[in-house]
Amino acid sequence: MMFANQPVEQFVQERYRDHPEEQEHVYNLAAMTKNEDDFVAALLHDLVEDDFATWAELETLLADDADRIIPALRLLTRGEESYGDYIESIATSGNVIAMNVKTLDLFDHLSPYKRATLQIKNVTRYLEALERLTTVSIDPDSK
Repeated sequence: MMFANQPVEQFVQERYRDHPEEQEHVYNLAAMTKNEDDFVAALLHDLVEDDFATWAELETLLADDADRIIPALRLLTRGEESYGDYIESIATSGNVIAMNVKTLDLFDHLSPYKRATLQIKNVTRYLEALERLTTVSIDPDSK
């Protein structure tokens, strides 16, 4: 299911203009989402980490939606921590948007078209991360 958010899509297309592979990746994720918050987070999830946007720009872009989506994007933006710690922080956060988008991110990286170019250690790492994220128990009453 695809949702539409013209300002976000326009922003993403502008920022990834010279990086078609990255743009394709975020749109692959967005195409797999089941709600608008996940759709928007999927499109924006790599921008700060890849130095294509700042937090201030995303907060301005998201306006009233920033309170819901920025916390997920902060979780999805990897810092200096190990990959395992990064995944664990998402898995234990209770942030459903972050967990959904990271799970879709891993599915996209592990797709047959991309897996052929992945190093074996990354395939293993992604499969372990996917297992961790998909075994999380989510309390449906929590936000």
